[in-house]
Amino acid sequence: MPKLKTEIDTDEMRERILEAFAVHLDGEMLHNRTASYEHGQWWVEADGNDDDHYTFSVVDASGGRSVDGFDFEGV
Repeated sequence: MPKLKTEIDTDEMRERILEAFAVHLDGEMLHNRTASYEHGQWWVEADGNDDDHYTFSVVDASGGRSVDGFDFEGV
C-alpha cells in the first residue's frame, strides 16, 4: 500500500506543505511558519500578531478547505 502524503518525510514535501498552508490561511497573518516531521506525521507551527504561538497537525484531505490534498487542524 502506498504511503499517504503526510507520511513522506522529504524536503520537497515540507515545501508543498508550507505552500498549501499559506493558501489555507487565506490572508490570516501568521509569521515564522515552520514545518517539521515528528512522531510519524507533519506539523506546522507559526506565530500570530498577538504573540501567540499556533500548532497545526497536517492531515491528508480532499474537499472542504483542503489545499493540494492537505488540511490543517489546530491543536
